[in-house]
Amino acid sequence: MSSPLEKNKNIITQTQNRNIIKTDRINKKSNSPSKLTSIIKNDNKIIVIKDKLNKNSNNENIISSDIENEDDNNKIKINSFKNKNKLLPTKENNLQNINNNQGIIKNNVYTIETTKTNSSDNSINKEKKIEIPKKINYFKQYKFDSLAGKDTFGKKKINQDMSFAEIDINNIEGFNAFGVLDGHGEEGHNISRFIRYYIINEIKNHFMKLKINSLSEIYNELKKDDYSLIKKIYRSTDKVLLKQDFNSNFSGTTCVIVFQIGNFLITANMGDSRVILINTDNPQEKELKNTKIIVLSFDQKPELPQEKKRIYKMGGIVDQMLDSKGKRNGPYRVWAGKENYPGLAMSRSIGDLKGKKCGIISTPEIIEYKLNDKSKYMVVCSDGVWEFLKNEDVMNIGNKFYVNNEIDKFLDEIIKLSKYWWEKEDIMRDDITAVIVFF
Repeated sequence: MSSPLEKNKNIITQTQNRNIIKTDRINKKSNSPSKLTSIIKNDNKIIVIKDKLNKNSNNENIISSDIENEDDNNKIKINSFKNKNKLLPTKENNLQNINNNQGIIKNNVYTIETTKTNSSDNSINKEKKIEIPKKINYFKQYKFDSLAGKDTFGKKKINQDMSFAEIDINNIEGFNAFGVLDGHGEEGHNISRFIRYYIINEIKNHFMKLKINSLSEIYNELKKDDYSLIKKIYRSTDKVLLKQDFNSNFSGTTCVIVFQIGNFLITANMGDSRVILINTDNPQEKELKNTKIIVLSFDQKPELPQEKKRIYKMGGIVDQMLDSKGKRNGPYRVWAGKENYPGLAMSRSIGDLKGKKCGIISTPEIIEYKLNDKSKYMVVCSDGVWEFLKNEDVMNIGNKFYVNNEIDKFLDEIIKLSKYWWEKEDIMRDDITAVIVFF
């Protein structure tokens, strides 16, 4: 994706669409097809199956969430990818030197026990020292993959998504990180890859300097002062980008990372990639029939009241673009007053330095969740998946594969179905990336 700086945000033509900074489709069709929950391969043919969506969704067992909207001159985008996975054999995927994208079961792993904590939306718990005994497997397996998108002419482009799984950080069993970063702009692929390693290395170095090597100490340190360590690292990314060879004025990345410390998940999110966790009411059932969605991140869109307020306070505006007929169309975007930049369809990101003066920040939203015997699997995806698939769609796909421990088929179906809908709806296609973890 290239910067839209030279284009007028009020007019969109077919050739101008390729210059929009984000891969959100501008000219969405009003006759969007009904969502599908299954796509299967039969005799080398793709068969799409309609399914009734399960609307069960809640936020139970969320220990704490921090939806922060402070005025900050930073912003971020999501995408993380570990150099352990195998991507499709494309030129751009060679940048990642991936060998293996399949996780394995560990023998001696950790769980977390803690005193009962009150749960409420947007609440921050009082700091408590948590002891984490070594008891059960913290995950069964994980896998991730990514498919490069196409530009508005249908030509394959550089994959700007990054996904990763960092297992046993600092050789501490049970301390893991799973993430997705979605780059945008001319340097989006460089920024997403750089930030993936920068954030994880800063976490590693911090605990090495403190000589912290237990899950209990790690959890308490991450939790301390309202997750100040995570926020500090995220906010430092813009200053670090200034020192790099690539230009981040009109390029950036989203960034969502789930830190797993035993049975605790701490999600730090900026942008519009998304994390959901699937729980079941009956942990003993062989088939997942009564499942619920636990939302572990929220898409940070500029039209949201709390985001919009900050943007206007810092001199930015939130508006849609106009198509060739003068009709407002596409997602809401952030603009620097009447200027033609940055044109972002999210309100927080890493990079996009010229947009930091008009309300885009790099402060992450933090949500913490405690895994239990009801927790079955977690899905982290870039907006190339969420553009067409709802949370319920992904859950309905995952349930049938989880019971048979078919993580490969689950991942393959998410990518195939997302690809199917992009090609049905548009010439262009966003990068499609997913990380799946079975508990």
